[in-house]
Amino acid sequence: MASERFPPPPPQLLEDDDTFPEPPPDYEQSAQEEQENPGLIPPHKIPNPVLESRDRVQLNKDIIFNAKHNINVLDKKPELQKELLRRKLEKQKKEDAERQISKRSSFEQKLDARKEKLDNNERAEKILEEKEENQSELARVHNKIKAKHNH
Repeated sequence: MASERFPPPPPQLLEDDDTFPEPPPDYEQSAQEEQENPGLIPPHKIPNPVLESRDRVQLNKDIIFNAKHNINVLDKKPELQKELLRRKLEKQKKEDAERQISKRSSFEQKLDARKEKLDNNERAEKILEEKEENQSELARVHNKIKAKHNH
């Protein structure tokens, strides 16, 4: 596995003698400049934290793995798209239910409205009865007299 991560060494290093390959020309120039100006700091390559980040390296490995194994990750929907699709379907179901209610005949709609009105009246009467039960007798007589004078 180590051989997959690192490229093979150059053939000059594999020879039996202890010679090293010649340094690149940039290195020679910087060595000459250092000898000429010993007080200056030699320039070096600035590290790029983006290229060295673990996330980028892992992403690159994933891309290479998917390419080798012919895995197409673009066909898979992300969670956001799945959730949006689910909400859209729920909304369509609600709209269908509302359409079915509106498709009912006018007679059925009038019956429902009448039933709702009667239910509201019954609730109002129950609330009044509860109030009357909670009031004292003097307050009840007073309210009856008021009601007779108002009509």
